[in-house]
Amino acid sequence: MATRGLIGIIFCLGFAVSCAHPNRVSRSIVNRLTKSQQEFVLVYGSLLPAQGAIHKPVLRFVHHVNKTAPHYILHQMTVTKTDRFYAILKPPVELKRVDQFETEVSWGPGYDKINFVRVPQQNGGIAIYLGEIQMTLAERRDAPGKGIAVTVSDDFDAVTKEFRQRYPGFDGKIIKGPMGRSLLPSADPKRAR
Repeated sequence: MATRGLIGIIFCLGFAVSCAHPNRVSRSIVNRLTKSQQEFVLVYGSLLPAQGAIHKPVLRFVHHVNKTAPHYILHQMTVTKTDRFYAILKPPVELKRVDQFETEVSWGPGYDKINFVRVPQQNGGIAIYLGEIQMTLAERRDAPGKGIAVTVSDDFDAVTKEFRQRYPGFDGKIIKGPMGRSLLPSADPKRAR
């Protein structure tokens, strides 16, 4: 009897863990940060990986003061399927707050900058919509750094409605980040600027 109960508990825990979404922030964390009036930056949008791409795309948020200063990765996630992402950007100990960041996406060996966002000073949380990021296989895939094309579209109203349903306790400002431009990867696979 005890064995059957233990197996049931393990099954339930396994099911719960398998349902956890790696590219989302739990509602309880957002509520806790909101109630404590902590300053935080929550970014959201979606990343649609290219069908047939060899690598799973990596989306990261990086703080750069200038080209010679060190850069800090505020958050990084591997996107395994077409879906929305939600992430809280955490400043490193060297920075007091997240005041700016770049959104970058990888298509394999390098990163492509999608946009640059200046974060306004705020009390409490701020949510920034980054757009619907679409990756497609480029026509010419044989040249280095030419395998994936990246475009960003705007669906702010619909996605923000979903955001408010997902995080009803969030009472901070919700803004639209710069949508950037349609991008084709540069010839430099290490870093596109």
